[in-house]
Amino acid sequence: MMLSLYEHTGARRGEIANIRVNDIQNALSMKKPMLRLITLKVGGPSERLIPISRAVLTEAKKYIEMARKKTMRGYKGGKDHGFLMVQEVTGKPLAKYTLTSEISALREHAGIEHQACGHMFRHAFITNLFVLLIKRHKFKHKDEFRNALINSAKFITDVMMWTGQQSPSSVERYINLAFARLDGYEETVASVHIIRTNRIYDRAEEELLEELQKGLPVPEYTLRLNELKRQRDEDLKAGVSTGDESLDDLRKTFFEEGS
Repeated sequence: MMLSLYEHTGARRGEIANIRVNDIQNALSMKKPMLRLITLKVGGPSERLIPISRAVLTEAKKYIEMARKKTMRGYKGGKDHGFLMVQEVTGKPLAKYTLTSEISALREHAGIEHQACGHMFRHAFITNLFVLLIKRHKFKHKDEFRNALINSAKFITDVMMWTGQQSPSSVERYINLAFARLDGYEETVASVHIIRTNRIYDRAEEELLEELQKGLPVPEYTLRLNELKRQRDEDLKAGVSTGDESLDDLRKTFFEEGS
C-alpha cells in the first residue's frame, strides 16, 4: 500500500503519513477521484488535491477493511485516530521517519544494493510529468518551458499543485532531467497511463488468483474479477482525467499521454 501511494501520487513522506482514512473514502465517492494531500510547513499546513486512479483507491480500501481493521482492534489509544498508515503491532500512526525505515527494510529484503528511498518515487513522478508536459506543449528548449512557468498563471498554478513545489525555481532540476530523458526517446512511445493502469490491475489480478488458490469460492472470484476488469476499463476510458476545470488540461496531459 505504501509503495503504491508513493508511486502514484508523487507525495512526500510526510504527505503519505498524513493521509487519513476519510481522504480515501472521500476520493472513492467522487465521480472523478481526487486525493487530498496535506503538507506541514512553517506558517501552518497546506493542502492540495491530486487526481488518482480508482484502482489505487480500491487497494487502499482493501487495506483499510482488512489489515488496518485487524490492527486497530488492538489499539490502546482510545478512539481511532483516523490515519491511514498504522504500525502493525500498536495501531499508532506511522511517522514519516518510520516510512523511511520501511523503505530501507524493503530494499534490504529485496537485495537491492544501490540507494533507494521513498523520495525517489517523487523524483520519478515529477520527471515523468514534465516529460509529458514538454511533449504536450511541444516545448523545444528548456527556456520555452521556463517562460511558460513565468508568463502563464494557469500553467504555473497547475504545475505547483501537482508537484507541491512553491516556486518555478524549485523545479529547475526536473526540467533538466525531463529534457535529458527526452533526448533518448522516440516520437511514438507507449502511454504512461496505459502502462501504469495495466500494471496496477495485473498485480491486483495476481493477488485475486492467489486468493482463489487458497480457497476463495469460484463465484466470488468471478464476481470480483469482473468488477476488477470493469474498474480497469473505466480508468482506461476516462484516462483518469480527474478533478476541477482549473487543472483539467494538466490532468489530461499526465494521464492520457506518456512515456
